[in-house]
Amino acid sequence: MEHRIIQVNLIVEGYSPRRNFEGKEELKRSIEKHGLIEPLLVRKDGNVYVVIVGNRRFRAVKELGWKSVDCIIEDIDEKKAAHLSYLTNSEDLRNNLNPIEVALHIKAMREKFGYSVQDLVDLGYAKDDQTIYNKLNLLALPQNIQEKISCKSIGPTVGYRLGAIKDPDLQEKAFKKILRLKKRTVRKSEKVIQNLINLEKVKTEKRHQEVKVPKGDIPGVYFKDSSEMSEHADGSVGLIVTSPPYGVGMGYEKEVSFEEHLEVLHRVFRECARVLIPGGKICVNFGDIHNFGSRNGGKPEIRLMGHHYQEILEKHGLRLIGTITWKKCNPGKRDFNWVSNPQANYSESMRHGSYRII
Repeated sequence: MEHRIIQVNLIVEGYSPRRNFEGKEELKRSIEKHGLIEPLLVRKDGNVYVVIVGNRRFRAVKELGWKSVDCIIEDIDEKKAAHLSYLTNSEDLRNNLNPIEVALHIKAMREKFGYSVQDLVDLGYAKDDQTIYNKLNLLALPQNIQEKISCKSIGPTVGYRLGAIKDPDLQEKAFKKILRLKKRTVRKSEKVIQNLINLEKVKTEKRHQEVKVPKGDIPGVYFKDSSEMSEHADGSVGLIVTSPPYGVGMGYEKEVSFEEHLEVLHRVFRECARVLIPGGKICVNFGDIHNFGSRNGGKPEIRLMGHHYQEILEKHGLRLIGTITWKKCNPGKRDFNWVSNPQANYSESMRHGSYRII
């Protein structure tokens, strides 16, 4: 190791794991006022000196017009210099490397400088080879997710889990849900990802289930839901009777969030509006969501749905009218029903669509 003043025109920038060089003007003002507090760390390469540590400071002194600069010369090769640059930047507590910079550095160490995964583990980059691969997998994520990891809006552990999702659409959906979390913890983020994976698995299994078709052809009968009616042309159906699911939030709907439930309703009514003839009618059976959230230990409550249906119907050009077409049950058929209950029974004089606390 040698300490020397070196002409600036004999120095070139070297490899640096850092990609974020913010604060350049602030650094220039500091150097202009106080001088270079710490020498540049360089190595000799032929007739020039290559910066190992201090690329930002070197840029600053060049822009300030310095002719020479204080340097410490290390007698090491390019491969060892790359590792030394990483160690120094990692120890900078004021501005340490973000997870994407670390991943890019590991990639460079392997591809440019010839380090093996085991070499990197031995040097302390990770506790095992799987962690090395996890870090590298962050680079396969879309740029918008990488940017959130770089600025530490989401942590690398969440990034690893997102990287394990191979479906780009599902990955993006999980990412957006995580960003909407009020308190973004690893545990909550992983729960969001796992719920979406489980839901997609159920959908895939349903798609691959063999449908049992009755013996003999039944023209015009399809075994599917009303969110996809490609067999029908636009404006070809006069009457639609549908009963969208409204049990979301009960114990058997653990994998469906309220937002996903609303998305299903949008898909159903968008398709219904497409196939309906002008002046056609849709008979809908829907109700409020009872006990929403109580499975998590909260108190039973009712999630009112009328205004959501109103908004969805209006969006797709449909108008809600207060007509009861079908009374679902008759008095005496079961212990409790909406017809016989005196506090909530249907009557022609009652304003349909109103709410009553019962």
